[in-house]
Amino acid sequence: MKTIPKSALRFMRLQQVGYEHAQAAFEEDFEIEVLTGRIACQYKKPYDSDLPSDERAIYYIRLPFDSSKVIVSRHPGIVEWFRKYKGIVDAPIVATARPKDVKGKIVYTSGINVGLLKYAQGAYIVRIHRMADIDFDTITAEEIEELGPHLVFVRAAETEISIDADISTAPELPAL
Repeated sequence: MKTIPKSALRFMRLQQVGYEHAQAAFEEDFEIEVLTGRIACQYKKPYDSDLPSDERAIYYIRLPFDSSKVIVSRHPGIVEWFRKYKGIVDAPIVATARPKDVKGKIVYTSGINVGLLKYAQGAYIVRIHRMADIDFDTITAEEIEELGPHLVFVRAAETEISIDADISTAPELPAL
């Protein structure tokens, strides 16, 4: 058993399940997070032999991320918008990207440094009318959706940057 802070749960791809489902997944070697009060614990075989059974506990199965994409944002509303309205639920979140974080991946963001873009396969950038007037630290996914955002796909070649307002040539977004 490994104890982790409750606040760290928001950075993991977890699916909430009941005890029986968690126990079955644990038997199939999935890592399980158990939240009891203010403490979250990780359980994984062969280190742990059993899951605790507690009616107050909340059980999560840790699911793997898709390593071909990444969400780059320090703004919770942007992250939530990509997950809720664009179906990007299996990508890890990086607040401040480095070349190794985006290398060879499709990036989902509200803005990307041109120097980093050359390492990525490309980037979906959410554009919102009157972006300068928005407080991205407090805006929610629902508020972003009400503003009618659109995606632009940007790709860097060795000598130029291609911006496609028509994203039909971009890699396909997941179906919702």
